[in-house]
Amino acid sequence: MRRTASEVIRELQVRVARLERGMGRTASSNVLMKKSHKKDDPRWWQRYTSLNHLDLKNQDLTYSDFTEADLNNLEMDGSKLVACNFYKAILMGTRLRKADLRGSNLTEAHLWNAYLNDANLSGANLTKANLTKVWGLDTIFIKANLTETNLEEAKLEGANLKEANLTKADLSKAGLFKANLKEANLTEANLTKANLTEANLTEANLKEANLEGANLKEANLEGANLNKANLTEANLKGANLEGANLKGANLKGANLEGANLWGANLEGANLKGAKYDRYDTGLPFSEEEAQQRGMIMVHKLRTYPRS
Repeated sequence: MRRTASEVIRELQVRVARLERGMGRTASSNVLMKKSHKKDDPRWWQRYTSLNHLDLKNQDLTYSDFTEADLNNLEMDGSKLVACNFYKAILMGTRLRKADLRGSNLTEAHLWNAYLNDANLSGANLTKANLTKVWGLDTIFIKANLTETNLEEAKLEGANLKEANLTKADLSKAGLFKANLKEANLTEANLTKANLTEANLTEANLKEANLEGANLKEANLEGANLNKANLTEANLKGANLEGANLKGANLKGANLEGANLWGANLEGANLKGAKYDRYDTGLPFSEEEAQQRGMIMVHKLRTYPRS
């Protein structure tokens, strides 16, 4: 029989009372107790290592301390977890759908295969956290700190990562279909084989990012910084790269059919084997220069409606 959140809180309060009376900790409790900033505040958890499989849905746990807690497979959908401390907490498989985690500390937390769909993590700190294969459909990460975070194979379709810090983050094979990465910092991020179809990367910083084999079909990269980025074999078909900085970028074998490169800086860029359509690709230089730089022109037979 699963205990409710209120039952667990009452149990913890009783144990704290025993400690305060000098009775000490039982060998089987496996709980490390410390007083909260408000002794009578029921919204604290401290380090509690046997909370697995509890149903904590739609609870107000604001400012709670889950430092190094084992929260595997917990049901926390819809809970208010604003400004909570999850430092090095284990949340593998935990359900946090529609949870409010604004401003929470998830530094080095383990969220492998956790469910964060529709959750709000605006301003949260996820530095070096493990979010491998996490479910983050339509999740909000506005201005979140995801520096060196592992998001390999994460499902982030429709996620809002506007102005998020993803410096050196691992997003290889991540699903970012229609994700919002406007003004996000992706410096030196690993986006190998990531799906960024129709993603918004307007004015994003992708300096020295690895986008080898990434799918950027119809993505918006207007004004983005792709200085020295690796776009080898990337699919940029129909992408908007107007005004983008591609200085020193590697676009070897990339698909640029129908892409808009007007005003883009391609100084020193490697375009060998990059495919372009003479009718639909907006190149910032002549076809003669394109061929001199090793680009491959794709001939498409144009059809016109009968009169």
